[in-house]
Amino acid sequence: MLKRKIFGFIFAILIFSILLPENCFGFYRNLIYFSTDKETYFYDECINISAKWELYYDNTIESSFIQIQIFNNRSILIWNSTKHPEIGMIEKNWTVNIINLNLNGSSTVIYIKFYYFYHDPIEPNTIESFLETKVIDIMQRNVSCILIDYRKSIMYGDVLSFIARFIGSNNSLLKNQSIFLNISLKNKTYFQKKYLTNATGEIKVKLLSTRDLLIGNNILIFKLFDDNLYKNNSFEFPLRVNKIPLLINISKNHNNTISLDSRYIKLNFTYFYIINNTLTFLKNQTIRVYMYQNEKLVYFEEYLTNELGVLKIDIDLDDINVLSFDNNVTLLISNNGTFFLENKTIYFTFQISNPEMDNGEPFQNFNNLLMVLPFLILSGMIVLIIYIKKKNQIKILRDISFRF
Repeated sequence: MLKRKIFGFIFAILIFSILLPENCFGFYRNLIYFSTDKETYFYDECINISAKWELYYDNTIESSFIQIQIFNNRSILIWNSTKHPEIGMIEKNWTVNIINLNLNGSSTVIYIKFYYFYHDPIEPNTIESFLETKVIDIMQRNVSCILIDYRKSIMYGDVLSFIARFIGSNNSLLKNQSIFLNISLKNKTYFQKKYLTNATGEIKVKLLSTRDLLIGNNILIFKLFDDNLYKNNSFEFPLRVNKIPLLINISKNHNNTISLDSRYIKLNFTYFYIINNTLTFLKNQTIRVYMYQNEKLVYFEEYLTNELGVLKIDIDLDDINVLSFDNNVTLLISNNGTFFLENKTIYFTFQISNPEMDNGEPFQNFNNLLMVLPFLILSGMIVLIIYIKKKNQIKILRDISFRF
């Protein structure tokens, strides 16, 4: 009977020693599982970490704990969980927001490690190591920008209204995203404004060319404020702002040839332009008039338009002694425009006749005579024939009467 009790006691101790973890007699740790919900993440996502382990030690004398640590691609610690010194079988979950990791803003790799620490002050003995490491890829999202009702070329005075829509990976809409609009000309930024996308990932842009834009080839740059999240965070679009065309109404047409009784060039013009659908006269602006003959400048004068944009040109050709006759004269009328109006140049060609030839009456009468001479000859012949016939008729009657 006694032998049975002794045998049973020894057997119980043996079974207990098998079932009882070794850490009851010293330090013991065992990682059961360590995982993340996936291996590739975007910057705006969270990493879900799960782990289960066993930890046994004499906490009256020794110290030990479990900790999750995250390192960047330069092996710098960028995040760690709290220390878990609990004894026994432990299961924990962590959620890590990638934005809070302060990564370098490009696609990269991070390392999530299961770390344990043990210290025995009596030995003394310190043990620390990583039981497992997870390699995680952090990716930036691809984004596209679509402009709706956008015009690449407008006229000064126009209002440009359009919608910019931002679409992320998998056709996801960028909601409540800060967007900066910069407008530059010749690599110099002169306009900046911040927008916030709505529920459909859109912003509404309204630009007044007279206030917000400059004449020339502009560049519109949309830039996403959170550039860590997105791979292509900047979008450029060209915008041409054109000057307004200067229009001219010729109120008095010229003759191609200056006649005998009019050796003057008299022309009337009205200069105007249209801005914001409103007709506006070109007031008190300088108009330069040049006259050329055989590519030689023979006349120059500056004129001013009046309050109604009217320009009156009156040139006495007899005062221009250098003119040679029977040669064409080119009249060039030019306006250099303004910062918002186009340059405008028009041309006229006149034929200048010789005044001596024009004023010579014999020469003119001779020309007229040549024109009517055939008619006069024909008329004279007809009259002569009629006269001869009538004369013959009279003679015959007389002769007959005499015979009676």
